Amino acid sequence: MEADGVFIKGTEKKKSLEVRHAVVHEGWEKNGKRVALREPKVIMTTQLTADFWKEVQAFTAHQYSLENTQIVSNSDGGQGYTAEKFQEAFSQSRYAVLNQLDPYHIAQALNRAIGGGKSEYKDSIRKALKEHNLDDFTLWLDTYESEYSKYLG
Repeated sequence: MEADGVFIKGTEKKKSLEVRHAVVHEGWEKNGKRVALREPKVIMTTQLTADFWKEVQAFTAHQYSLENTQIVSNSDGGQGYTAEKFQEAFSQSRYAVLNQLDPYHIAQALNRAIGGGKSEYKDSIRKALKEHNLDDFTLWLDTYESEYSKYLG
């Protein structure tokens, strides 16, 4: 499942609307270089966040038998779309929800942490992430942290 909110600016000052949306699917299939979601279902509303999550929970509980299903979520982790919200919505599963950030938000977090310019650390961390190499990821992150912590006092 993926979920996020999009703010739509209104024509009047300080008048905007958040459209909350979720895409629930049963995995994906590769067709050449393209990826297609299997059985996608979309939930979209302008209701309050709490009502949105109630709708997600009711819809998925009605649509699927989730007791023995591993749920994987994708979001930016922003307010209203945290790991806890996904866990609550899929509480009928006996497994904890696996939460992940998409590549865009990982890159954004890396830039916030290390800076926007070129960096050997960022390049090496990205490479380790791409290769799913936890040892290299930890090594480069620890190296960066130890190198720059001495400047922080």
